[in-house]
Formats: sequence, structure tokens, C-alpha cells
Amino acid sequence: SLNVLIGNPTAYLDHPGLPTQDALAVAFGAWFLAEDLFGAPSDPDVWVDERLLDLDGLRPVYFGLSLLYHVGGALLAFALMTRLLGHWTWGLAGGLLFVAAPKLVEHTYNLRPDTAAAALCLAVSYLLATALERGSAARLLAAAFVLGFAVTMKLVAVGLALPVVLAALVLRPRDWQEPTRETAGRLFQRHRRW
Repeated sequence: SLNVLIGNPTAYLDHPGLPTQDALAVAFGAWFLAEDLFGAPSDPDVWVDERLLDLDGLRPVYFGLSLLYHVGGALLAFALMTRLLGHWTWGLAGGLLFVAAPKLVEHTYNLRPDTAAAALCLAVSYLLATALERGSAARLLAAAFVLGFAVTMKLVAVGLALPVVLAALVLRPRDWQEPTRETAGRLFQRHRRW
């Protein structure tokens, strides 16, 4: 991630995943800019070299992103389960189950993409369930988009491709045009200033 920050290409496409590397590069970039604004200006290459010589000093950034993945996933589970099942107690149960998932607990202290991928897979599942429940082509397209991002986090998310394809077959493409047009029109009217 430090090398990505100064413009070098990455050689690690699998672990920890491109989104994680990019998120760390953004965090390191913010750190560099803060030091550059409030401290002595320095050359980015020199700054990166200094950080690479003291990897132990980078732990707060790694741990912060790891904690963000874990807490963000638990909050997402809370929000989705509350919305899907209609009461905050179900959301609390979903959030607690996410926090207590055995393999995810191990990854709270390690920067691995598993926790973020689990949260994204939960979001895909929610979008699929509500797409089928409401017959919403827009939600199905959103599920496919989130699935594409989840696959860049961790390749095991590709297992949700079959349910997305099956949902597309169940919704039937001829039913897509009108609901998608209505949804797009409502979104445009609601957010036209943006």
C-alpha cells in the first residue's frame, strides 16, 4: 500500500485484496498530507522509505482498518436484519452473530479481507431477498454490483453468482424495464439537485 501511494504498481492481487490495499494507500496518503500540512514538508518517496523501515509503527493504521471492517460489518448486519425482519431486536441479534462469528473474530486483529467480504456477502443476500420479495430489478442489479465488488475483496464471494443468476431468471427480463424505469425516475426526482 505504501508503494501504491507513490505510484508503483502492486504485485499482490490476491491477498489482502485490491480494495484493502487501496484503502490503506488512502489512509497512508491522508497521514502523509497531514504531516506535510502541519509538519515539515517532505518528499513522498522519502516518507514511504521511512515508513517501510518502521513497519511496527504502522500497526495503528492496519488495526484501524481491520476494526473498521469488523465494526462496519456488525453495523451493516444490524441495519440489514432490522430492515429485513422489521424490529431492532433482530438487528441486534444479527449484529451480535456477526461479531461472534468464529473465524471473523480471529481476523479482528489481523488485516484480512474476510470480514469485509462477509459483510458484502450479507449485503448481496439482503438485496437478493428483497429483490425477489418486491420483484425489483433495480435491487437485483444492485446485488450484482455489490457482488462484483465483493469478489474483488475475496474470491469466495463468487459462490453468490449462481443465486444472482437464478434470481434474474425468476424475475424474468420482460418484467425489468418498467420497474427499473420507475425506480430510476423516483431516484432522479428525489436527488435531482445532486
